[in-house]
Amino acid sequence: MVTVLLKLKIDHFLAIFRNGNAWAIVGLVFGLLYGLVALVVVAGLGFTLQNPADSLLILGLAGGLLTLAWWLIPLVAAGADPTLDPERLAPYPITVRQLMGGQALGALIGVPGALTVLAVLALITSNFYSLAATLAFIPAGLLGLTLAILGGRLTAVASIPLRSRRSVSNALTLLAFAALIFAGPLMLATITGITSNTEQLRQILGYLQWSPVASAWAIAPQVGAGHYGLALALTALTLVYCALAWFIWQFFAAKTMASVGDSAGVRDEGKTLAQGNLGLLGRFPATVRGAIAARTLDMMLRDSRTNLNVLMMPLMYILMVFISGSFIVSANGVEEEMTNPMAFVMAVAFIPAMAGYSQSALASFEGSAFSLHALSPLRGIDDRLGRAYGMMLLYLPMIVLGTLAFAFLTGHATWALPLLVSALGTYFIANGIANYLDTTFNAPVVPPGTSPWKTPEQPDGMAKTMVRGFIIFIPMALSLPTLIGMAATDIVGSLLWFWLGAAVTALIGVAAFYLGVRAGAKNYEQHVADMYQRVARYS
Repeated sequence: MVTVLLKLKIDHFLAIFRNGNAWAIVGLVFGLLYGLVALVVVAGLGFTLQNPADSLLILGLAGGLLTLAWWLIPLVAAGADPTLDPERLAPYPITVRQLMGGQALGALIGVPGALTVLAVLALITSNFYSLAATLAFIPAGLLGLTLAILGGRLTAVASIPLRSRRSVSNALTLLAFAALIFAGPLMLATITGITSNTEQLRQILGYLQWSPVASAWAIAPQVGAGHYGLALALTALTLVYCALAWFIWQFFAAKTMASVGDSAGVRDEGKTLAQGNLGLLGRFPATVRGAIAARTLDMMLRDSRTNLNVLMMPLMYILMVFISGSFIVSANGVEEEMTNPMAFVMAVAFIPAMAGYSQSALASFEGSAFSLHALSPLRGIDDRLGRAYGMMLLYLPMIVLGTLAFAFLTGHATWALPLLVSALGTYFIANGIANYLDTTFNAPVVPPGTSPWKTPEQPDGMAKTMVRGFIIFIPMALSLPTLIGMAATDIVGSLLWFWLGAAVTALIGVAAFYLGVRAGAKNYEQHVADMYQRVARYS
């Protein structure tokens, strides 16, 4: 039965290639490339540090981070690949141990599993200073890999009641998304902290090696240092940790398989509303556009697939403040301090364009619920403007506050108003394009209730998918007058150039929004049935 489960996991993985899911293949290739580059860096670092103390430092940190990644990521990404989900397999004649064996070995199938195995192989280079340490790392690495996988599977199954609560699941997803956005600055801060506090880290690892996080990874360095008794104790302790992880996992797996369908008690309780309380609908004008705006805003705030976009806005502005620092440029022997221009380009072009363009996926997120629009005697102009108003109520305050805060925190307070006018112009350009775009073809999204990390299916093929991806560059290109004016102001010193560029971008934004809404309304009325047929596939 374990073999059958492994074959199921392999077939699911290979289906990516057979179904021609182009973006999934591209993501897989890039994931492998990024992982391989990181592994080459780790392996090269291991070659340069060839003594037991440095080996313990590298293995303790790298191995510990690898183990923690396997233990913590299932909290937010366990639903991304439900192939061997115990709740789905419970109706079949599979014993708990058979399921556990299939899940444990199946964890190695796919990009994360392959990169983990390669990471363990890369870490062996830090033990090449000693033949005994190198040989000891082979079983120790296998123990470390086993403990990481067992801990990951334990986290995945033990956290099912927790993750079944929508509020908790959304909070975990938002935290993971924030960590992903700030991964670069966090890694830079971590590397800086490691290089400046090496001795303190060595002392901490002396205690951390007795924990499940680093016990397996400390075995080979202790063998290399001649501490055979300590290495034997660490080996025994790691085996105990593996056994505990296995039996605790078995307990939760058996409990999960026995209680399938009885999870209603851990769901969020429904709210009891007073008579006449319509929520957001009661706070908007009693018009068609007001109702659509309220429904759009409610979905953007409540749906875990859409509120990631909402969270991204303030996080991106914070990230731009971090990367806007100055750097020294040397030309003809003269050193000059320059501000990072990429942060300003992102603040006036990319972030507002991303916010405005996100409306192109709203109908897809609604799925079959779009029938409320398709079957109603709804004018196209009401649908387009209702959605646009809901998006504006959410995103425009973020753009205003984010742009002004960015300008003041980066020391460019005099640029605040032209930056704001430019950002608003870019938003309306992107929103006008989005108002027409989603009446022509719709972005693929994951079904409601599934993990937002899951790769959506691509029923329209590679061509339309690439078109959707590249269209977002149109509003960025149309904001070029702002970028030219900004550059001219930085060179000449006169703010007039920036204001001229901002004014041109704003005018383009007004025109693009007007034309996009009008064209989208007309196209909606002519092809609303086709729209519903497309988006219903994502339910």
